[in-house]
Amino acid sequence: MALSTTEFEINSVNFTSERLVRPGIELKQVVTDIDIYEDLRKPYLTADLVLLDDSNFISGADIIGGEKITISLTSSRSRSRTITKTFYIHKITTQNRLNEHSQVVVLHLVEDCYYISSLYNINRFYEGKGSEIVEKVVNEFLDKELVYDNNETQKLKLIVPNLNPLETGEWIKNNITTDDGYPYYFYSTFVGNKLALKDLKTLLTEQPINFSGTGHQHFVWNSMNHGSMNPAIERKIIKNYKIVPGDDLNELIDNGLIGSKFSYLNTSLEPLKDKITFDYDIIKDLLKPALGSVLNGNNKNPGYSPKFKHNGKPFHEIQSRHITLMGGSNPYRVTKLPDDKEEMPQFPLTLGEGYDEATYKQYVTSICADNLILKSPINITVNGYDFIDGDKHSTIGNQIICKFLKSDPSDNNINKPDKKLSGDYLIYRARHIIKRQAYDISLNMVKMGNQ
Repeated sequence: MALSTTEFEINSVNFTSERLVRPGIELKQVVTDIDIYEDLRKPYLTADLVLLDDSNFISGADIIGGEKITISLTSSRSRSRTITKTFYIHKITTQNRLNEHSQVVVLHLVEDCYYISSLYNINRFYEGKGSEIVEKVVNEFLDKELVYDNNETQKLKLIVPNLNPLETGEWIKNNITTDDGYPYYFYSTFVGNKLALKDLKTLLTEQPINFSGTGHQHFVWNSMNHGSMNPAIERKIIKNYKIVPGDDLNELIDNGLIGSKFSYLNTSLEPLKDKITFDYDIIKDLLKPALGSVLNGNNKNPGYSPKFKHNGKPFHEIQSRHITLMGGSNPYRVTKLPDDKEEMPQFPLTLGEGYDEATYKQYVTSICADNLILKSPINITVNGYDFIDGDKHSTIGNQIICKFLKSDPSDNNINKPDKKLSGDYLIYRARHIIKRQAYDISLNMVKMGNQ
């Protein structure tokens, strides 16, 4: 059975192993399903490959893990480019016999950069901005290019403590923020061979990939349009959706991310001055500065309201937690602290350190922003045709505009949007669901606020 439709074609699913005499074995005729996963929190892809093995492939190949599978597909759209990704076989997750001569096998795959990264161990000194250090590591050990937003100003010195290259990137990513306290994400994409290190503010302020003045460019939940004969409309229909459990407001309060007091201990300072303490207020420190930038357009109302009160006092003004953390020991300080308290020290820092209250508050703000955006996730399934042109990356880290109609049947305006569900969503995870006759994509999406 040919693995092609009018919308896409799987060119090849090629198996290679240094242990075999044959240069490669083409599997596309026995592949029934391919699921490829992208995640904004992972610098590598994963995949599940389902085979109907009726030619003794599994036994003959003697898979032990470490073999490669290269998947190549092309959209039927004009001027599209071929997408090619190489994976290593991680393990066989399922192997069920159908009868004496055939079996269903599920192979779990990991992207080549993950497997190659596990072969290296880094114990080395680096200096520079966090994004620049990650770029050096990715270039040297993985032979990949890093696309990054150079929006952090803190210069670092650090010794990588016995980590592989991807672990090094994640370690640094977890400890850097933008100047206004937004977190970074380190991830890999299905289209293209580069790794990305992007900050949340940049991702949320870029124009959605389906931005247009015409309604058909929006992804729309409308049961009346299901089965439309117009391909342009059918491809923009949300086939199904569900609300995914996320972080609740009480959990944010428990973690000290609404209103709290933070203390950072610096063991290099004098005993009576070794603590930097500040109050954290989600309104003052995150949401008000976000107005007009992150909180704009279709997402003006965030997932927290200052109208919530207890005994007449807003939640964010109640210090529900006092959290004490280790700040640092300034191991690279070679100069004394300036006499003028307003003057910023000049010595380099290492990961997790800050010069003052404002710097440490950026770390708390980045955690708050990351948790707040995960408060109300949603999952949708749409046609995957618009995401596989191959000339640009269109999934995780990008925004798309979705429109859900109101659930009130008595409203005469049937096209009136549901302002809670509709809006600009950031794609957080993506699952490419590739079958013999269909290509769907399941998107886990998040947003900072509602209309």
